[in-house]
Amino acid sequence: MKIVLKLLLPFAAILIALPLAAQERMRVAVLDLKADGVSTKTASAISNMVRTDLVNARKFVVIERAQMSTILDEQGFQMTGCTDSACAVKVGKLMSANKILVGEVNSVAGKLHTTVRIVDVEKGVTDYAARESFTEATLEQGTTSLSRKLLARIGGETIDDLAVTTKSGYYL
Repeated sequence: MKIVLKLLLPFAAILIALPLAAQERMRVAVLDLKADGVSTKTASAISNMVRTDLVNARKFVVIERAQMSTILDEQGFQMTGCTDSACAVKVGKLMSANKILVGEVNSVAGKLHTTVRIVDVEKGVTDYAARESFTEATLEQGTTSLSRKLLARIGGETIDDLAVTTKSGYYL
């Protein structure tokens, strides 16, 4: 009887631990997008909207911008202009993130062209990339569309809970 108990106890512990490990969410850091031909205010607004959409998806642990700044300041690391994979990996490691989002916002012919890349911090390679073009008038819709692409690619599924509730109903 004792032998059976000794064999079953570790097996039971593994069965209990597996669902708990599966529930652990991926840690994602979102760096501010680089502004190229647009104001830093616009690039920052797009960055914040994408960050918010990732938080609202409830699939990831999104590292807060203020927390990132505090940690990087303590380490003496400057994030300004950090858009390449090597820089992203350094920042991601400092943040204990699994993935890090970097990218740019460019203005061409009156449109905002937003390009983002998801970099795997451990491997140092770009896993996913997405782009979206929109105008300042359609900033919210364009950013939501970009976020949906990212969420689908990172999580391997589509996310439909990015709609915003208003008094008149839902809009995307």
